[in-house]
Amino acid sequence: MHLPPLITTLLLAAATAPSPTLAKGINSAGMHCDGSILCGPIGQMTKPCRPAPLQQLKNELERVDTTRFYRDHERIVCLGGTGLRDLCLYLKHTNGSTAERFNYLVQELLDFGCRVCGGVPTDWPETNSVVEGELKANMVLNGCRKGGRGPGLC
Repeated sequence: MHLPPLITTLLLAAATAPSPTLAKGINSAGMHCDGSILCGPIGQMTKPCRPAPLQQLKNELERVDTTRFYRDHERIVCLGGTGLRDLCLYLKHTNGSTAERFNYLVQELLDFGCRVCGGVPTDWPETNSVVEGELKANMVLNGCRKGGRGPGLC
């Protein structure tokens, strides 16, 4: 298979570019609005008069018991998405945490400009690196409700 020179050059550049990951294999980027490819289309479908999906997630989060302990990747709250895809909030790269600071951290994501997906270091604002932990809002398969659909606490 012969690729055009421009495509070959771009592929070669991408393959040889320095990796943004650390030795642990975790991207050290701090607060961000990144997520799965589904984050963009969902955010664009939100009408300006409606709260952003991340704001809706924060509204659900206000019902969470702040003393409850959550493990990594355990769903905290979810919003129904399309099909079996839900926007959920969960922890990554931690040893678990209580929900005490979750409202504050999601508000920080909103203030940063995130509308759908994103992540914030769990020790924000002391550090701006997710290596030691991240509270993540992202589209996932099978949220926390029966059948993987519907808003609510997990």
